[in-house]
Amino acid sequence: MHTPWEHLTSQESLLREQIYRAQRPQEAIGAWNCFLTLNRFTDAELIRRLKKAKLNVLNVYETYVKDVPSVGLLEVFNRDVLTKEQILVVCRKD
Repeated sequence: MHTPWEHLTSQESLLREQIYRAQRPQEAIGAWNCFLTLNRFTDAELIRRLKKAKLNVLNVYETYVKDVPSVGLLEVFNRDVLTKEQILVVCRKD
């Protein structure tokens, strides 16, 4: 069963294999490279970087997945970090 946290509970080589089996070669390369670069910093770090760039943060909109993380994942990770699906930040350069 696929979950939003499969990348935290599976070996990276198995994930790569699944991606390459499910897509055409060129698409698989793009999907794998996208996976490798996603989620490299937290939402708090994103806000800090925006403010450091002298942007005025006007609004932050977040969405969360409906799936419930396993007890094992919750022992290691914060629920908010596991369930946050996306963040949209509206900024203005003053």
